[in-house]
Amino acid sequence: MEFRKEKDTKKILEFIELSENYKIELRRYREPVLVWAVEDGTAYYSIWENEMLEKFGLENVDGWDYEEDLLFCPDWMADEEDKLDEDEDDDEDFDWDFKETPAKKTKTTSTKATPQKTASSKTTTKKATSTKSSPKKK
Repeated sequence: MEFRKEKDTKKILEFIELSENYKIELRRYREPVLVWAVEDGTAYYSIWENEMLEKFGLENVDGWDYEEDLLFCPDWMADEEDKLDEDEDDDEDFDWDFKETPAKKTKTTSTKATPQKTASSKTTTKKATSTKSSPKKK
């Protein structure tokens, strides 16, 4: 398994929110680093302190604390091979020639008279007035 790392705190928070792993508290780390590897649709990950990771190196990481299905992880965690597949141009499959444009159709006018609708109906609204009168005091 080849581990990768992410230092961007916003991306780490995005991952924690999507995976709903609230056991991880980033406030305990001065400089948190997400270290993960993907294998068979599962992400294996841990949070490291940047100082420790730089001291021992990413190539010496051989374990993880948590695992999560890749469906619940951000797209940026997917394998590099998956990214290459997504970036391929699908337009090459079609034999589209963008240089040729179809001839534009001209509008034809009809000689038939069409009745036009007019908005001449006027409606009057009457305000409702109260017929009740208040009793007069003598």
